[in-house]
Amino acid sequence: MPKAKKAKIEAAPKHKPRLDLGSLALIGVFLVSAVAVYYPLDVTGYILIGLLGALMAVKHIRISEEMEFLISVTAFMVITVAMLPLITGALRDFLTNLVIGFGTAGFFVALGKIIKLGIGR
Repeated sequence: MPKAKKAKIEAAPKHKPRLDLGSLALIGVFLVSAVAVYYPLDVTGYILIGLLGALMAVKHIRISEEMEFLISVTAFMVITVAMLPLITGALRDFLTNLVIGFGTAGFFVALGKIIKLGIGR
């Protein structure tokens, strides 16, 4: 009876963690969303969350991560929007603000992907 070979487990490629402008924008989306639970936002607050999301998309998402990011953001948005009628209070406000930030980031990543496909890269 032949011996079974041990399966070789390969780890995912490791990327060095980086604290750049995009990482700070990601942290900013969470912080502004959390603060907005206690201090409701006006139009400028929503614009700030949108700008942070756009900055996160442009500066933090690698080209190799675009598709995974788009799938994750889409799933997050669909589930969150579907659950919003069932959620009340502070959690609803927090999740709504996250949808705005990540939705803006997803929009810019998708737009970049469409432009790359359009010019043939």
